Amino acid sequence: MTEMMLKDLRQSRIDLTITNQPGVLRGLSYAIGRDHRKIVVVDNTLYLGGLNLSQSVFERADFMAKINDRDIVEVFKYVFNQSEQTSRKDDWEIYCGYDNTRVLVDSGNGGSLILETAINEINNARKSIDLMTIGHISGGMDLAINNAIERGVKVRGFLSPRGSLGRALFPSPKRMVIYQPRQGISHAKLLIIDEQIAILGSHNFDQRLVWARTEEASLLTSRTHIVKPLVDFFEKTIAGGVRVQRKDT
Repeated sequence: MTEMMLKDLRQSRIDLTITNQPGVLRGLSYAIGRDHRKIVVVDNTLYLGGLNLSQSVFERADFMAKINDRDIVEVFKYVFNQSEQTSRKDDWEIYCGYDNTRVLVDSGNGGSLILETAINEINNARKSIDLMTIGHISGGMDLAINNAIERGVKVRGFLSPRGSLGRALFPSPKRMVIYQPRQGISHAKLLIIDEQIAILGSHNFDQRLVWARTEEASLLTSRTHIVKPLVDFFEKTIAGGVRVQRKDT
């Protein structure tokens, strides 16, 4: 399917660059060292989220946020152009405009600025934490979420079914309210803190991908016109999902 898409793009005379060409280790795992970022810019509009260009992904629970803020769009254009350069190995961030809005970039060096930032925001949560991910909560997020629950913070997650590999090996924090899709898996990547701060992009908040040294890009923002639709989207998604009856709480 991917080869057919690439062929169509080339035949349409679209400039095409493939980053992170497969090496020896890629035969062991599809995730090792890959460019996992999903950045789509059409004119001056950014589409940011978890969707890959493949038919199977469209059968999963996922989303792309439409963002027109020029400062954010320009930074993601820069990140896109930097993807062709493999010399930079440090994680980095760029502030956008006038507030705390930041673009966070993981360079695949074995650490994760995005995961660290997510944990920090969870540690600062006062009222609520809403999380959408494929289902593997680890890398300190499980401890941070449990601590938040102990503080009285309401924590809800929209995750893949319990039978998935990540959920089986790394159970979700106890007393976390969990919803799952009625069919398929969750492929969305979203963290909302106190309905005021959101982190969205390519990162699954998954320690396994940090170990696999994947390259990621996410946006942290408190801009109401971006966060509010994401809050509404989360509420609508869990309303259409299935609440999991847990035995480990």
